[in-house]
Amino acid sequence: MKRPLLAALIAASLAVTLAGPLAAQRTEVVELRFEGARSVPQADLMAAIMTSQTRCPNLLYELVCWAGIGREPAYLEPGALESDALRLRVLYHERGYRQAVVQLDTASTGNGVRVTFRIQEGRPIRVSELDVQGMPENVPVVPLPIRVGSAFDILAYEAGRDTLLARLRNNGYARAQVLLGYDISRDEPLAARVRYDVVPGDPMSFGEIRVTGNQKASPELVQRMLTFRETGRYDRSALLESQRNLYGLQIFRHVEVRAELDEEANQAIPITVQVAEGNMRRVRLGGGVSNAECGNVEGRWLNRNFLGDGRRLELRGQVGNLFMDQCQDLPILRTDYTPYDRLTGLASAEFTRPWLFGPRNTLGLGVFAERRSVPEVFVRTATGGHVSVARSLGQSTGLALSYRPEWTRLGAEGDLFFCVNFIACAYEDTRLLREPHWLAPVALTFSTDRSDDLFTPSSGYVLRTDLEHAGGYTGSTFAYTRLTGEASTYTGDGGGTVLAARLRGGAVWPHGAEASGTIRVNPQKRFFAGGPNSVRGYDQYRLGPTVLGINAVPWLVAPGDPEAGGFDGAGCSEAAINDGSCDVSMLSETLFQRRPVGGEVLLEGNVELRFPLPLAGGQVHGAAFLDVGQVWPTMSDLSLIDLVATPGVGVRYYSPIGPIRVDAGFDTRGPRSLRVLTTGVEECAANGPDCYEVGGRFLRNTGDIVVLDQAVTFGSGLGNMSSLGDFFRRFRLHFSIGQPF
Repeated sequence: MKRPLLAALIAASLAVTLAGPLAAQRTEVVELRFEGARSVPQADLMAAIMTSQTRCPNLLYELVCWAGIGREPAYLEPGALESDALRLRVLYHERGYRQAVVQLDTASTGNGVRVTFRIQEGRPIRVSELDVQGMPENVPVVPLPIRVGSAFDILAYEAGRDTLLARLRNNGYARAQVLLGYDISRDEPLAARVRYDVVPGDPMSFGEIRVTGNQKASPELVQRMLTFRETGRYDRSALLESQRNLYGLQIFRHVEVRAELDEEANQAIPITVQVAEGNMRRVRLGGGVSNAECGNVEGRWLNRNFLGDGRRLELRGQVGNLFMDQCQDLPILRTDYTPYDRLTGLASAEFTRPWLFGPRNTLGLGVFAERRSVPEVFVRTATGGHVSVARSLGQSTGLALSYRPEWTRLGAEGDLFFCVNFIACAYEDTRLLREPHWLAPVALTFSTDRSDDLFTPSSGYVLRTDLEHAGGYTGSTFAYTRLTGEASTYTGDGGGTVLAARLRGGAVWPHGAEASGTIRVNPQKRFFAGGPNSVRGYDQYRLGPTVLGINAVPWLVAPGDPEAGGFDGAGCSEAAINDGSCDVSMLSETLFQRRPVGGEVLLEGNVELRFPLPLAGGQVHGAAFLDVGQVWPTMSDLSLIDLVATPGVGVRYYSPIGPIRVDAGFDTRGPRSLRVLTTGVEECAANGPDCYEVGGRFLRNTGDIVVLDQAVTFGSGLGNMSSLGDFFRRFRLHFSIGQPF
């Protein structure tokens, strides 16, 4: 930088500092513009100056800001504009535009001042020659941040030196130096000859490795997680990677791996690994209440150094559907009682060995037993386990191969519900699902997390893909291939406003003839959509293929007059029920059981704008979102026209355990035409089991499944929104902890 220019900048800054307290009246900056700036981004220009303009915190405040509410005013400081003009000249000087001219223009308005910086960039100084001298042959030179033909940017020029130093130190030259030099002649004032003089020194190796600060963790464990060994070629990147490996054990709260470059050494550099141990054991107890399973409790016990060498053992127990009888008296939690409301539970043990033929590989073993209820879909009981090998591919990136056999069976409310829920209406299909069977897939999982925060990311992205395959040779009763993928991205403005987006999809391909009859894919491997972390305009699992179930006795055979027999039924004959011609269009929707059946193809997309609200010291944020998605029965049914969109709004409270959120999604779809499944009807003995007296006759449901000819328009309460009540009935309210993605 030229000395007169630097002196002027210092003088202007002092003038601003001294004149500020003397200002009697503050002038608001209502607009700030840069004209003629083409080579430098506006964000860099704004960051280089002191002056700013009055603005709204985020886009959603624009309307109220226009009315003068919620604005963040910015005022003009005396002398600041002249100082800012000099700062802009310095910025352009550093970027190679040393002929740049910055002119200042201000215009008063009724409520403040408009500021315009008019910039004439001129022609830049360009790199005409780039010479690197003294670089060892085994160390690459290119690419560099600066190149021939580019503008002579001082920042890129210095970054070139840092790049060369990093390459040297990652290839054994621990004490290398790089000297800078450039020349701009008077004969060619717009050409810069850039030179880097490399002094590599002697190639070095790793010397003695010293471990300090460890108490319970053995020195052998620490050294095992290092990616380098004594006498190996010095590589500075190996120090950082080893530090990440040690943090990954989760038994150290502080780790530093440093090279002792100041110690006298010939060609072997001593390495110090300093650690501070955290808690080796942890116990967690928790519980909660939800509209899915009423009360639940959970406990975990974790030992991060089980039997030494960083082995992990985690025991977990969980019980759900507690106090279900009491929940029947709380309509906000439960509206009915079903067989899916019995106690559920999980008991599991997970063992992890952090080193397997190298510090990047991890061996995992686990066993479990559980009873899980997916409301109105199925009840699952299973025992099984897994064995997995995971490999770290870099920071927050990993690949895992696993085998997960489980001995499982499914339950539902009789043959009708097997048919409704599982599309398994044949006897052999029902038997196959009711009896224990094997699901034993081999799975390959890739994941990378480049977001900046685990609970509330504001920048970066997350990717995850899962590929499962099962067949007779893996020990699975059902043969299939299942692929899922998910990508999330986050963009923040630095003030708390974040634009988050996610795309999730999946498909499952059944193959083989292990399952007889109509079952294509085991229900546990089908896709379901809808809910707080999916398409929020729908209840849990309610988006996608759906059917209606109803018991023929009493609802279809009972007369339509409520006073005759005590039922408001369809009044159909036995023959009409058994041949499927019974008309049920007049029945109340409350008599039908709406059951999601899932599908083989899934596609979901979410876009959400998260923004701070002026409540609770910034701990409360709002959200506006749009969710789209659909589940298709098979790949041949896939059509993007079927996608449904549900907009909504939400509120998040950022608590110590993560964001507690409430979301309200709007169902834009309305009523749907759904097919109805019921059972056949036959006579039975008086007072026999499951017999009803209708018109002097005793009837009961058979085990035969009947699909009625006429579909039913279900969801009339979500009709044409002719009233305010119809409008609000389209909203679905979700309570949960954590961001949706």
